[in-house]
Amino acid sequence: LPSRSPRAPPPLHAMQAVRRAVTARLPMARAAPRRWGHGHSAEEAKAEMERWYKFSILGGGVSSLLFVVIMGKELLGGHHHDHDDTPPAAYMNIRTKPFPWKCSNCSLLDSKCWAACRAAESGAPAPASHH
Repeated sequence: LPSRSPRAPPPLHAMQAVRRAVTARLPMARAAPRRWGHGHSAEEAKAEMERWYKFSILGGGVSSLLFVVIMGKELLGGHHHDHDDTPPAAYMNIRTKPFPWKCSNCSLLDSKCWAACRAAESGAPAPASHH
C-alpha cells in the first residue's frame, strides 16, 4: 500500500462505505399522513367543497339575474329627451373671446344657433324649432 500523509483525506470509497453503514442503522422516516386541511377528514373536505360549490352556483345565478334585470331596464326602458325651449342658463355661455368663424357667438355644433344666426344675417325670421 502506498503511504499517505497524515493530513490526506480518506479515500472516497471508504467514506461512502461509512455513510452506508450509518444510514443502514438509522430508523427510516415515514411520510407524514396526508392532511386535508386543518384537521378535516376527506369526507368533511368533500362536504365543504360541495357546500361552496352550491354557494358559487347560487351567487352566479343571482348575479346573472341582476345583470339581466338591470340591462333590460337600461336597454328597453323608456327613453325620452326633454325638449325645452327656454334658453340655456347664462353660466353655460361663458367665453373669454368670440369663436373665430362667421357666427362668432355659436359653438361649432350648435345647429339651432347657426340657423338663427343665418336667418338674422339674411333678414328672414328664425326658423321655428321642431321637436
